[in-house]
Amino acid sequence: MAAGGVSVSVGTPIDLIKIRLQTQTDVKKVIKPSNVILPLSHTLNVRGSSTRALATSAVVSSTVSQAKLYAGPIECAGDIYRQHGLKGLYRGGAAMLMRDIPGYALYFIPYELIRAILTPENGRPGVASALLAGGLAGTLSWGLMNPMDTIKSRLQADIGVKTQKYEGVIHCLRSSYKSEGYSVLFRGMGMNALRGFPQSAALFFGYETAVSSILRLRGQ
Repeated sequence: MAAGGVSVSVGTPIDLIKIRLQTQTDVKKVIKPSNVILPLSHTLNVRGSSTRALATSAVVSSTVSQAKLYAGPIECAGDIYRQHGLKGLYRGGAAMLMRDIPGYALYFIPYELIRAILTPENGRPGVASALLAGGLAGTLSWGLMNPMDTIKSRLQADIGVKTQKYEGVIHCLRSSYKSEGYSVLFRGMGMNALRGFPQSAALFFGYETAVSSILRLRGQ
């Protein structure tokens, strides 16, 4: 649980910038002027006769193109800070805290239970046991964290836009439920669970490898 709190304090601004870069909903309009100037005089031929006319005006046209709102993470962070201050960089932090504190607890408890089943008594888990236990724990944890992860992402995507839709966690939750139903909280759950398996399998394999190395160095 403490790990979840530390993760939020360090990771919220980084996660916010990632979300904003991935979901740029506004664009900048770039106007490029282009001038088409008529010559001062030109000749018109009408039925074989020559008539000279003077052109005293110029035709000016312009083209409008669209560009991304942010060129990169530095510009994104600076723009959010200028508009909303340090608080703006931590938008969605409360939702992230509500996601990560129970999420990390659910992360390690299933891992220890599954590892105990797969590991011989008084022994360290092998490669397959660590990968499987870690992957299953990650899948379960990310699946359960999905509703609050959805709220966090919506809050973070909502900053830096012309008109903000959500005032905070509760308002976002109520508005999302009212307009889209309870199913909105489970969008992306499959992908979150799918991501959680290899990510967590690699994490816990590294953890068990490090622990085994330390024990060998101590002669245990």
